[in-house]
Amino acid sequence: MKKLLLLIMMLVMSVIGTAAKKTVNKSFEGEYVKATNTFTYVKDNLIFPNKTINYTVKDDSGLLDQIYNFIGQKYGVTDTDIVVLDVVGTISNKNGIITIKKINNYQIPEDRLHPFEFKSSTTNNTSNDETETPSTPNLNNTGSFFNQENQN
Repeated sequence: MKKLLLLIMMLVMSVIGTAAKKTVNKSFEGEYVKATNTFTYVKDNLIFPNKTINYTVKDDSGLLDQIYNFIGQKYGVTDTDIVVLDVVGTISNKNGIITIKKINNYQIPEDRLHPFEFKSSTTNNTSNDETETPSTPNLNNTGSFFNQENQN
């Protein structure tokens, strides 16, 4: 009876040991910079504050270079721009490496996607005098917000 119990215990331990060694592909969404080859991921903790973790990228899918070539040619994205990636892969915590198996989605920076909107908004705000009466209330000047009825 003791031998049978010992055999069952050994079998259970071996099943638990092999189940712990399986690598599970998880989905991660974060920011990637090609120049530094880093993937920044915000780990969502339910109780404790969220942690921002940086990983070095190992691309097994082969799509990352193709995506960067495409968005570089079409939108002018450089290696120093931050691209948001939604990837499926595994993380090695002891090495700090994320191995990308599949790229689900990517998002290029807004200033590269709509360059005319960002250029026009930055050129219009070159002169910012508080002596002029603005058409909208200036929230940086505390007196102008509370005295709006006196401006007309």
